[in-house]
Amino acid sequence: MAAGVIALIGSLAHAPWLMVAGGAAAVPICLVSFVGVPALLPAGVVMAVGASGLRAVSTRDVLTAIALVTLLVGGFGYEVLHQDPAQWETADGSAGSSNVVTTTESVVVLGAVAPALAVAVAYARSFRRS
Repeated sequence: MAAGVIALIGSLAHAPWLMVAGGAAAVPICLVSFVGVPALLPAGVVMAVGASGLRAVSTRDVLTAIALVTLLVGGFGYEVLHQDPAQWETADGSAGSSNVVTTTESVVVLGAVAPALAVAVAYARSFRRS
């Protein structure tokens, strides 16, 4: 969702690097489950439209895109790969679940997504001025 918001910010601010970064961050997120595969098309379209709007490439643009993709994919990767502590015992045995989103996971993901959105907004504002 945050990748789409960043791509939307890029579209509204006419900042193509944000569109490329949003689409690039969405690709690995879409590939985690078969359910996400249909979202690859919009991610590809956003990247293509963003890439077609690129005029000059500056170090700031590339570093911003790398930071955004790293924050979004890193936060998502932590949530998916983190071992959940949900286990219980019953009279018949014990079981566990990896479908529980813990407070720690939520805070880590928020700690990655919030700065990514802040960087995207700051970049879009500076892009409009330049």
